[in-house]
Amino acid sequence: QLHPSQVTLTLQGPMASLKDLKPGDLKAGVDTRNLAPGRHRLKVQVTLPPEVRLLQVQPETLTARVAQAP
Repeated sequence: QLHPSQVTLTLQGPMASLKDLKPGDLKAGVDTRNLAPGRHRLKVQVTLPPEVRLLQVQPETLTARVAQAP
C-alpha cells in the first residue's frame, strides 16, 4: 500500500510536446522490490519523454507499507 496514492508533476518543455502528452507518456512510481515487511519511505521515480523536463515532484517520497506474507 502506498501513501499518498497520487503525485503532482511540474514539467517543462516545448509547448507542442506538453500539449500532446497523454497519461501513458508519464510514469511515476517507486521501487518496492525486495522490501522487508514494515513501513518504508521511498523516492518517487519519474520517466518522461526525452523532450520534457521534470521541474518538481510533489511529494518527492511516498510511504510504502509492506505486509508480511501469510
